[in-house]
Amino acid sequence: MTAVKGTGKAVVILLLAVTACSKKEEVREYSARVEKDFLYTSSLDSVLTTDRFRNLYREEYINRWIHDKLLYKEAVKNGILDDAEYKNIIANIKEEAAIALYVKRLSDEFDLSYNDEDLKSFYRDNADDFKCGDDAYVYNQISFVSYDKALKFRSTLLESGWDNTVKVFTGDPTIRGLEQNKFSYANEIQPDEIYKIVVNMQENDVSILTETEPGVFTIVQLVKSFPKDSVPDFEYIQNQVKERYVMQKRKYLLNEAVQKLYSKYDIEIKKDK
Repeated sequence: MTAVKGTGKAVVILLLAVTACSKKEEVREYSARVEKDFLYTSSLDSVLTTDRFRNLYREEYINRWIHDKLLYKEAVKNGILDDAEYKNIIANIKEEAAIALYVKRLSDEFDLSYNDEDLKSFYRDNADDFKCGDDAYVYNQISFVSYDKALKFRSTLLESGWDNTVKVFTGDPTIRGLEQNKFSYANEIQPDEIYKIVVNMQENDVSILTETEPGVFTIVQLVKSFPKDSVPDFEYIQNQVKERYVMQKRKYLLNEAVQKLYSKYDIEIKKDK
């Protein structure tokens, strides 16, 4: 019996030791603390990778977090959570969040499929919506980190045309960047060296070698230009047409879904006296 009792004590001690170790392992590393609120390091690392906070330094985000926590705690102590205005704001936020999530769920179920003819038809029927708000240009652009290769590309381009030349140079390790049939409004063209070249070119013109940054040599060929208030050719703005088409279709299907709800709920609109 004594041996059994001893064994029982040993098991209890072992369980307590395991529990203690588990609790220690559960302690999470944190980067800041305000009272019992913790900014855990893993959460901090994660949030700093998001688009919203990507440009913030670690210390900046920590200071902002502490700043907000201090204000929130003071707000709670001063009864803000019981304030009628606060409750109205929270109620509105909850309603808006619920609507947004439900609309997203509906949208995920919409059939937004299309084919090329759908897009072309939409483009023709809504041509005025695609008028240029500024002078627009379509151009090819390639950059090299080798002056000699850039010079050779330009020489080949003048003799063989853009498509054939690009095929010849495909895979060349000195190519820094390549863009083909790029559609841009005048105010979007960067850097200034390229802007000055593009807006002064005629269609099919090929630029001289331009050092757009130290050791980077760029060649530009103007494909087509569109003056302000003109409608660009479909092939150059197909992505814009697609985005607009999908947006309009989603809007139409959502409105259709809402219209069906009118018969589902008891609605009353009183006329002004």
